[in-house]
Amino acid sequence: MAQQAADDALAAFPDGRAVLPALCRLQTALVALKDSVVPQHQHRVKLKMRQAAMAACEAAALQLHFEMTPPVPVVGQTAEARLSWHVADPANAPDISARLVAPEQIGCGDFTIAGDGERRRAMTASMDISGPAVDPMAGWHGVMLSPADLHAELRLLIADTEFVVPLSPDSVFSTTPAHTGRITPSRILLRRGQDTAVEMHLQMDQAMPSPGAAQLALPDGWGFQPTQAASGDALSGTVTVAPSAPQGHYRIAARNGSEAVYTGQTLAYPHIRRQTRFSPAVANVALVDTASLEGLTVGWIDGGVDEAHHWTAELGAKVVQLDNARLLSGGFDGLDVIVAGVFAGGTRPLNDSMRHIRPWVEAGGHFVSQ
Repeated sequence: MAQQAADDALAAFPDGRAVLPALCRLQTALVALKDSVVPQHQHRVKLKMRQAAMAACEAAALQLHFEMTPPVPVVGQTAEARLSWHVADPANAPDISARLVAPEQIGCGDFTIAGDGERRRAMTASMDISGPAVDPMAGWHGVMLSPADLHAELRLLIADTEFVVPLSPDSVFSTTPAHTGRITPSRILLRRGQDTAVEMHLQMDQAMPSPGAAQLALPDGWGFQPTQAASGDALSGTVTVAPSAPQGHYRIAARNGSEAVYTGQTLAYPHIRRQTRFSPAVANVALVDTASLEGLTVGWIDGGVDEAHHWTAELGAKVVQLDNARLLSGGFDGLDVIVAGVFAGGTRPLNDSMRHIRPWVEAGGHFVSQ
């Protein structure tokens, strides 16, 4: 019965009015089937029910939007969820209700109608944000049965048949931590025994209640000397390396008193929903035990996708960026090493310049390809 209803829906496409009765029969059959199959196969039926509900929304020409105000609410504050939709045929509009489903740290009120236009309709619900949202990357994809992050459970009633659609917000839901800011520089390379200090700056996104609230959490034995008086939203100074610190990876974190400071990053690409992610504000320090590259002049053929030339300069080398004209003319005088960066073979005239690079290598030059 379910398969026949599905076949009838496909045969009726793209006539939405003819598709809907077949989808209603499909949904009724799936509800009956769900209670009769063994537990290990119930997820298959639930997925088909989800797909039938999505198809019903399409057949009914519903244009759904689910958004938050503010888009990324601050922990400890309130927000509003707004679910709106456009009705193509007001005379035969389906009955719609919804409820918010969220982790326990987000208190959700009931949806209430916010105006009842003939075609554009909406409902809103309030939210209390008492804790951070779950990682938005764990939240949603097209066939997930139980989304991990905040979503709306939309109930659609068509011809006495109920469909349920879990609806994701238009932008991936996330929350702004109470304290946000950024440490610069965020990535640092130091040579053990040679580089003993580095200038660092912490910029908060909001003013602190007292100038000394913002601080850097340093590895054991490391020191900090302010270079200027701390303000309510910024801290600058010199971080000194512990003389006995072994080579390795160190992290310098930002704190507001006893609470962590976070840094936000917004991702927006055509193939994903817009989202803002937060991670602890830290500076990553690589303390390396290596010889200096001072005295070396390195010609770099940059492929445009990495920063190895930056770290080579940090190790003491003089880095000269080779433009296309210099590559094609073979102007390599004064260079000790030439490095072809990642993707340089595809983005730069590397092959055409080999007629100059080969004799330069034969004369004693060093050529390195990443």
